[in-house]
Amino acid sequence: MKNFYTALSVLLVILSVYLIYINNYFASLSLFILGILYVFMGWQGQENAKFYFYIGLFILIITFVGEFASGYINQETIEILKKNLETLQSNN
Repeated sequence: MKNFYTALSVLLVILSVYLIYINNYFASLSLFILGILYVFMGWQGQENAKFYFYIGLFILIITFVGEFASGYINQETIEILKKNLETLQSNN
């Protein structure tokens, strides 16, 4: 089972790096899943369980906060664009 976890985590890291490189929104999702896998590995008591658990929590927190901030910025940008569009339409 240890080899399965290792292979899956390496696959997820490669997938995440590729998705980050092509600027895809699923990159954060794959990193979040990687964090969940690491927390699970730490929970199961694998070798270096504390390391996996804390690294997994770190990845989970960073990706969650990053997606929250990104979504908030996108929401604010959409509101600004709607206001500008309404202003332009009312001027014409």
